[in-house]
Amino acid sequence: MRIKDLPAEEKPREKAMTRGLNSLSDAELLALVIQFGAHGEGNDAISLAQNLIEKSGGLYTLSNSLYTDLSLKGLGQAKKLKILAAFELGKRAYRAGLFASKIASANECAEKFGRELAFLREEKVKLVSLDSHQRLLREDIISSGNGFSAEADYRKLMKGAVSAAAYYVYLLHNHPSGNPLASKQDIEVTRALVASFSSLGIVLLDHLIVSGNSFYSIREQKSYPLSFSSLS
Repeated sequence: MRIKDLPAEEKPREKAMTRGLNSLSDAELLALVIQFGAHGEGNDAISLAQNLIEKSGGLYTLSNSLYTDLSLKGLGQAKKLKILAAFELGKRAYRAGLFASKIASANECAEKFGRELAFLREEKVKLVSLDSHQRLLREDIISSGNGFSAEADYRKLMKGAVSAAAYYVYLLHNHPSGNPLASKQDIEVTRALVASFSSLGIVLLDHLIVSGNSFYSIREQKSYPLSFSSLS
């Protein structure tokens, strides 16, 4: 049923105002962002939103899309930018909340900072710097696209941790293959980094490899599921 044929109280805008945004489906929320459907195609905003979510492989995958990934009839430049801006605001609000809470475990670190890495098609290395109470100071993408390079990335990691005045750090990177298990090189790099950070008075708590619906802790030599896997 098209939006114009719905009862007034069931239309996304009216429903949001009377029952709250949390009462809307994913497609209805996205429809509020894009506002209009595809002209001449018989699709209203909800239908267009639902088609986009399905084509993208789910809301989580859509939230990590690039401008060039959004290819669907009825999606012009303005709609694409509105969608990307809405997701970016959500990510920034989420990050802002991280500064107030303690990162108490490797699992919590993976859940909070591995989201953006889990389903990427290129490998990225992220450094998470924490204060003496294990609260977030900063997160930095150290490298992107070329995997972890011991010589090039060591300097960036040390510089990032020192400039953040870190007391503790976590290292995260993703395996686009879908297999989170650590390679021999990953383990060797981690051992060297423990010593390098220690020489600066900084504790490397763990090196986490995120891939798809799980992550691997090199410190514990064990894989764990990620609770946000249902969002993918």
